[in-house]
Amino acid sequence: MKFRLVVIIIFFCVALTFVPNTNAEYYFYTPLYGHSDYVYCITFSPDGSILASGSADNTIRIWDTSSAKTKKILKGHTRRINSVVFYNSIEKQKMLLASCSDDGSIRIWDTDTGNTMQILNPNAGKVHSVAFSPNENILASGSSDGVIRFWDVNSGKTVKTFSQHKSPVNKVRFSPNGKILASCGNDGSIRLWDIVSGNNTQTIAGHIGIVHDMMFSPNGQNLVSCSDDGTVRLWDISTQKMKILKRYSKKVRCVAFSPDGRTIASGGDNRIISIYSTEIEDTIQTLELKHKDTVFCLTFSPDSWTLANGIFDGTIRLWDQSTNNKEVLRLHQPGTYNTVFSPDDRMLASGNKDGTIILWDKLTGKTKNILNGNIRNVRSSAFSSDGLTLASICVDRRISLWNTKTGKRKKTFTANMDVWSSSISPDGNLIACGGREGFIHSLNLYSQFRQLIGIWRGRSEPIGLWNTKTGRIKKILFGHKDIITAITFSPDGETLASGSEDNSIRLWDIKTGRLKRKLPGGAYCLAFSPDGNTLAGGLSTINLWDINTGEKKILLKGHKGSVMSIAFSPNEEMLASGGYDGSIRLWNTNSGKIKDITWYRWTISNVKFSVDGQTLFSSGGGTLISWDIRTIIKATSSTN
Repeated sequence: MKFRLVVIIIFFCVALTFVPNTNAEYYFYTPLYGHSDYVYCITFSPDGSILASGSADNTIRIWDTSSAKTKKILKGHTRRINSVVFYNSIEKQKMLLASCSDDGSIRIWDTDTGNTMQILNPNAGKVHSVAFSPNENILASGSSDGVIRFWDVNSGKTVKTFSQHKSPVNKVRFSPNGKILASCGNDGSIRLWDIVSGNNTQTIAGHIGIVHDMMFSPNGQNLVSCSDDGTVRLWDISTQKMKILKRYSKKVRCVAFSPDGRTIASGGDNRIISIYSTEIEDTIQTLELKHKDTVFCLTFSPDSWTLANGIFDGTIRLWDQSTNNKEVLRLHQPGTYNTVFSPDDRMLASGNKDGTIILWDKLTGKTKNILNGNIRNVRSSAFSSDGLTLASICVDRRISLWNTKTGKRKKTFTANMDVWSSSISPDGNLIACGGREGFIHSLNLYSQFRQLIGIWRGRSEPIGLWNTKTGRIKKILFGHKDIITAITFSPDGETLASGSEDNSIRLWDIKTGRLKRKLPGGAYCLAFSPDGNTLAGGLSTINLWDINTGEKKILLKGHKGSVMSIAFSPNEEMLASGGYDGSIRLWNTNSGKIKDITWYRWTISNVKFSVDGQTLFSSGGGTLISWDIRTIIKATSSTN
């Protein structure tokens, strides 16, 4: 059954309606203009914020992916650029870019300044490919002389060579764990090399003709390749079993695995881009290129959302993905640290690493307000119950209270701790903050004395309660011995729940500041049921507690990693959870039965039910998704 899909993509300022099939597809494209000759190589930075492209016009361009504009033009090579690859250098604390060219040189660039930092000369003819090791400052290169060279980036010296290819090496790729290097060439072979021993551990044969490109799957278990023989092949590395994904009448020049491992793309002289699923048989989609030009290169963005390709006319196209059964709203570019929903479902606030907070109208997808004034990295934020006030906490330890209607800052005060979690009381009069390494300055000398005693006894992580009207500290809650990872008020505002890496969840009496109850197990996220009688805490599993008796009601297992967000439905019959593994799950709070919502694009930082309980909102990776609960329940029920 097909469902109506409305996709709102702020990222490219496009709004369209489609009726898609049951798989993820790529519909929208944004063209990038600048190169004067064909684009031969392309790659995203690790955070997806910039894109590098190399061309036969002898230049490299650095693009801002959010604005689709050129940030820098790198000049130095005298012939066609064959390969570009990013590397985040910890030693130099810079994002580096390596490139190679038909001019026989390899260049290391500073992407901030656009300057060449180093030039490596293999003296081996044309250099066709470069790849950085994920584990070390080692760069591998493949050249027309058939030799693979390994370079120490810091010294610029060759540290080892592999030389069993009988003709030019077209591509080199490291495995995800950095222990294996794969290479392919004009001799029609794909070779796997042990990095430490230098042994050619495996030679994969099957293609008839030049092998242009190959790439490891994200789990390192498979390899996809393409050739002049017109085939796209998927190999199981351990068994060498092979499956031909597609056979074309013309050369296939490039292939790419999506970072989530679910999609493969290929392109070549047939002038189309083919999209394949690794989970189901047959091709998902074919992207027709109106200009009828050869596709020389393909790459996916780190979140698998965007597919970029370079073509013969010098144009780059960014294809954006559409998905079924939900509405998608692109928020900040990659780098969004925090998202939070208003209680009335009308707004979403997203905080970014650049210090801005954007208030979004969830119905229209339009920006309501942009809150400026934070230095950088909005770490935590929370709405008041009436939605009129937003509290934000940044890495500079400042707490700011904002008027959500005017966008103006109402008050600022200092938390004196690295805040990891925060919550505003239902009446809006208190803000609670917890984190690590804090010493809260209080007008009450007794409270400061208690903190010093707590630090001396190893109980060094206080929770601060501030009066939002005066900005003064009202109470300090002592007890946790490690980082406080989650905080939330009960619906009546009389109880505060806190979770910590000290393996405990604590319930506090707001009026007295005393500990009411201590529950075993920490929590990365906490949520009270609407009636306030049940507390859900998520760590690697989810526990539901009766807060009146302290008894565990049910244990929910299903996420493969940490549980980062949880929320009760208004009728308390369902609990939604979002995980670090990118999955979203719906749980029956009585039976513990689970319904999976498959997403796996990025960590889910927040989930929330609409007031009527018919829609689930999830956010993560700079994207807001609205899920229709009835559709999901019906779809999952029909497959059980």
